[in-house]
Amino acid sequence: MDRLEALMLYIANETLTDNTVGKTRLAKLCFWSDFLHFKEHGTSISGARYFKLKEGPVAENFRNTWDRLLAEDVAVVRNIPSFHRDIERLIPREPTPANDFSATEIEVIQRTIRQSWGKTARQASDETHEFIGYDLAEMNQEIPIGTILLTLEAPEPTDDDVAWGLALPG
Repeated sequence: MDRLEALMLYIANETLTDNTVGKTRLAKLCFWSDFLHFKEHGTSISGARYFKLKEGPVAENFRNTWDRLLAEDVAVVRNIPSFHRDIERLIPREPTPANDFSATEIEVIQRTIRQSWGKTARQASDETHEFIGYDLAEMNQEIPIGTILLTLEAPEPTDDDVAWGLALPG
């Protein structure tokens, strides 16, 4: 099992009681888990490359991996009725063992799930559209994982910066 498969199955299993998690939410949870783990620990969990699509970032092999999990009968899809359209929910046949991941990976995945709990696919997509890496990438192009380290916020001035500013004439 490759790392993206394991991540998808683990998240799908951990979110079984959140009826808002379908294909779109799963894709966003994988994205945030990978990018946040890179930001905090210097490595991606799955190693997947993510691309800018209209609905937000998606792992390069997400759709193929989804289809393979179904074709190999590792998981099934259950359609959950929703207001706009049915939610395609990935249901693993067996839980992915937590020991497939490091302690830091589990912590980031679990935190990502908690922060996203109950959000709609639209809300999850909108949040990814606010990410600077998504904004900088061209449509259908890779979002470099290092963009998670960028910020639009001005850094806090140091004491030296303040002293220098106060010493300026006029």
